[in-house]
Amino acid sequence: MVSTKFKRTYYEQFISGFNPQKPKPVYLIGGDDEFLKFKVQKLLLEKLVDPATRDFNYACYSPSEIEIGELISACDSYPFGPGRRVIRLTHANRLSPKGKKILASYLPRIPDHTTLIIIFDKISSIINLFKVASEVGVFLDLGAPFPSKIPQFVNGFFREFGLKASNGAVRDLINIVGPDLYSLHNEVQKLSLVLGKGASVTPDFISRFAGAGSGKLFEFYLDALGRRNISKAVALAGGDMLLTENPHRIILGVGYMINTLYSGISLPKSSSIEDFFRRRVGGRKFRDYIIYANGFKKSELEKIFSLLFYAEWELKLNPTPANQILQVLSYYICKPNLYDGRNPFPGLSPLN
Repeated sequence: MVSTKFKRTYYEQFISGFNPQKPKPVYLIGGDDEFLKFKVQKLLLEKLVDPATRDFNYACYSPSEIEIGELISACDSYPFGPGRRVIRLTHANRLSPKGKKILASYLPRIPDHTTLIIIFDKISSIINLFKVASEVGVFLDLGAPFPSKIPQFVNGFFREFGLKASNGAVRDLINIVGPDLYSLHNEVQKLSLVLGKGASVTPDFISRFAGAGSGKLFEFYLDALGRRNISKAVALAGGDMLLTENPHRIILGVGYMINTLYSGISLPKSSSIEDFFRRRVGGRKFRDYIIYANGFKKSELEKIFSLLFYAEWELKLNPTPANQILQVLSYYICKPNLYDGRNPFPGLSPLN
C-alpha cells in the first residue's frame, strides 16, 4: 500500500517558491481547480521554454498519442542549443497501471537538462507516482481554494489587468459571479476592456455590469464607437469575449447604429433630431445618439458604409480572424478621416 504521507505543494507555496533559474526535473499537477492548473502550466511554459527553440525543445503528449517508452526517450533526448527540454504529459490519469509504474521508476533518473510536466485531470486515489514525483520534484495539489482565500485571488486579477478595486467591489463581484476562479477572472477581464487600465472599480459598477454577459459588452463597444473612443473600441474589438456574440451580428449591429446616425443627421432642418432618435432607439439611449451624431459628419458616415461592406465580405470570404476585422473596422470608424474608401482588408477576394 502506498503511503499518503508525502509532500504536497499548494498554489500559494508554489508561486512564492518557484525559481525559474533552478527548475525541478518533475512537476506533477493535479486537483479539481482547472483555473489554477491552467495558471501553473502557463507560468511553467513561459519561464522554462525558450521561444527561440520552442519547436525543437518543447513537446506535449497525451497517453493516447505516445507509448511510455517513447515518452522516456523524448525526456532523455538532448536539447537543441542552450535551452532545456520541456515535455508535458496531459491526461496522465489515462496511463495504464503498468505505464504509471514504469514512469514512477524512471523519474529519479530523469536528466538534468529535462523538465517533465505531468498533468492529472483528477486525483481520485493515491499512487506511487505521486510519492516519487514529490521526492524528485514537486507534487502540486491544486484543489479549489477555501472561500476565505478567494478575495485574494480576485484582488490579484484586478492587479493583473491594471485595475483598482475597493473591498466592496471585490465582495460584490464574488457574490454575483460565485466562487469559480475562471468565471471571476473572465469578469475582471471584461471590466478591464470596458474601463481601461488604471480605472477604479466601485460596487456600483459591479452591480451594473458583472455577470451581464457579452450582450452588455457589445453595448459598451457600440458606445465606444459612437463616442469615437479609439483606444477602448479597439481593445474591446480585440478581446475574445466580445466574440461570444456572432461576429456577423456585431457588424450588423454596428451598421444599424451608423445607419440610424446617418438618418438623424440627414433630417430636414425643420425636423427634431431628438424626436427622431427618441422614436428610433427609445429609452435613455436617445441622448447617447444625440452625442454620437454631434461627433460625426455626414460625409464620414458615408465612408463608413463602404467600410462595413468590406468588413462583412472579409468575414464571409476569408479566414481572417474576426477580432482583427473588428479592430480595423473600429479604428476607421473612430478615425474616418484616415479612411480612403478602399478595401482595408488585403486578404479580401476580388468581388465580381
